[in-house]
Amino acid sequence: MRVTVILNSKVKKRNLVYENLLKLESSHVATTLTILETDYLGHRIQLAKEASANADCIIAAGGDGTLNEVANGMMASTV
Repeated sequence: MRVTVILNSKVKKRNLVYENLLKLESSHVATTLTILETDYLGHRIQLAKEASANADCIIAAGGDGTLNEVANGMMASTV
């Protein structure tokens, strides 16, 4: 399974997120694990649009704003 994680670069517990992602990868659930960190407001929308083309699963790692932008990007990619 191709998993893409869109990670808000301002997440306070980034190390914890990375530790859990490594567990996901080592459990062989993800055959390909891609982690994309955001650089600016609205970047999550762009990353989600691009990730929708190749990923089987997209994980939004952040808060409400991250989830909102990732969902909007995924929806925009299907239009």
